[in-house]
Amino acid sequence: MKRIATLIILICLTAVTVMGQNVDLQLAVATQALTQNMLMEQLGLSEEEAGKILALQEQYRLSKEQTTLELNILKAQIAQKLYYADADTAEVNRLLEKASNLRLAQEKAQVQAYQQIRNELGEENWTKLMQHTRAVLRNRELTQNKTGEDSGSPSSGSSGSSSQSGRSPQPSGSSSR
Repeated sequence: MKRIATLIILICLTAVTVMGQNVDLQLAVATQALTQNMLMEQLGLSEEEAGKILALQEQYRLSKEQTTLELNILKAQIAQKLYYADADTAEVNRLLEKASNLRLAQEKAQVQAYQQIRNELGEENWTKLMQHTRAVLRNRELTQNKTGEDSGSPSSGSSGSSSQSGRSPQPSGSSSR
């Protein structure tokens, strides 16, 4: 019974991770859009201001990479614990709790990064950046859908991502407005 409960928890965490990947894709596209030239040309920022924004972005990216590595290690440890018939449920639960805390910390870091960038840019430039990001996301989605149709295979990401196309890449469960 304990194994079944642990397996159900693991499946639920996997589902939450898969849902979060769409937000990660949007953030990755937004990250690509934040080039220094774009910041300077389209938003009219000085080289120093653009450098501050990119430094905040890089700080968040490094934090996210570290958390992703730690989560992958935890997933491997959980899989190893569940491999044996006499799995220590208390230990598995401790690892699941640790993974949950890491994800929560990452969500908080994402919100903080958004707020810092928004504060640096100001409302007018933030709005311009979000409009630019939405356009990039729409173009990417259209390109991916067209590529899927051209190859004759169904587009694997079109059903879940179409509802996200007009939204800015925001952390799940929070609003920056």
